[in-house]
Amino acid sequence: MIAPDDPQIVVSGACAAAIVDDAAGRRLRLVRPITVPASGYHCDNPGASIRFATAAGQVVAHLRYSEGHVSATARNGIGLMRVDGAWRPEWTFAAPTTAVRREVALVDAVLPAPGDGAVHVYELVLPYGDSVELRGITADAPLVPPPAWRRPRWVAYGDSVTQGFDASHIGATWAWQLAQAKGWELVNLGIGGRACTPADAAAIAACAPDLVTIAIGVNDWQGGVPPAAYGQRLRALRAEVARLAPHARIAVLSPLWVAAAWKPTAATHPLADYRAEAGPDAINGELLIDHDPALFNPVAVHPNDAGAAQMARRLADLLPW
Repeated sequence: MIAPDDPQIVVSGACAAAIVDDAAGRRLRLVRPITVPASGYHCDNPGASIRFATAAGQVVAHLRYSEGHVSATARNGIGLMRVDGAWRPEWTFAAPTTAVRREVALVDAVLPAPGDGAVHVYELVLPYGDSVELRGITADAPLVPPPAWRRPRWVAYGDSVTQGFDASHIGATWAWQLAQAKGWELVNLGIGGRACTPADAAAIAACAPDLVTIAIGVNDWQGGVPPAAYGQRLRALRAEVARLAPHARIAVLSPLWVAAAWKPTAATHPLADYRAEAGPDAINGELLIDHDPALFNPVAVHPNDAGAAQMARRLADLLPW
């Protein structure tokens, strides 16, 4: 067993990483600095990766699906395994149950080692809707340092649309696809249920971003926040991010199109009013996905896999970076 704090294990796309050692054993835990009460979404790390390299012919990652994610309404624990940057649909890991409420589970993820005696880089891409910790790695050869990986660090701040709900897995989320297309390191600060919160600027800046997108507002609309109040908070958030991370490039994305059939009971103003408050330099969210309910999930503010893919492609062209 190679310990979870082995120096050859490299974490990317995480706000914070720590070694925890308690009655449940020693393990690597990643945590995000923003949460919503009774969700545990701060224990989810959408698209964060754990990388290492070895010439081993057999490689197993020992994972713990922890008690961190406690949401009673949303869970997706499917993570990806990549070898030398490549991925196949069958290279996934998951908890033994997909139920929204589940027990702590220990999972041994057998990585697809080529077994050719050459050194290969392995990557575990963490799921968008579950809390996963690394207990260690078993390999029949030692780990070696993986190649240096310095990419522009993109902090994607937002709500459940950015976190990834309800994509089929992390690889189908728009933020992950956009990061892959652009060659960016994704730090996903999408938090399900989040409304625009200026104090979140400190968490964004603490991730040392090169690039920042702010895609927030649909929960303000659904919760009945007056558009003017939302606009004031959004401008304060952007200004504080710019102050705390002066070298970061910032883009605002206004809320996506939502079908008229989706009528939140607390919403008191048209969603268009919130788009207007995003400002004239914001990327218009109405342009990112065709106005077709077939591109969205039953929770109509969430794009499905096809909608998320369309959003990633269009943002790749529209973002000024």
